[in-house]
Amino acid sequence: MPILEPEVLIRSPDKAGAKAPLHDELHRGLDALPGDHQVMIKVSIPEKVDLYLDLIRHPGVQRVVALSGGFTRAMKRASIW
Repeated sequence: MPILEPEVLIRSPDKAGAKAPLHDELHRGLDALPGDHQVMIKVSIPEKVDLYLDLIRHPGVQRVVALSGGFTRAMKRASIW
């Protein structure tokens, strides 16, 4: 199973802004996969509610995993997946 693990620094001053084009590029790549191919995606917890929901439901995605390394417990509780 191929695993995609794009990175956006969790302390980036424009983390939310960086995730929008990342999301779009991931979606474009998934749409280009041959019909029976799937990948797993590992991403950091997003700030925007349901940012990755369409990727989770994409037929080319086996699983989406949230990375929480580097987040404090308070940041994890405040984040919405």
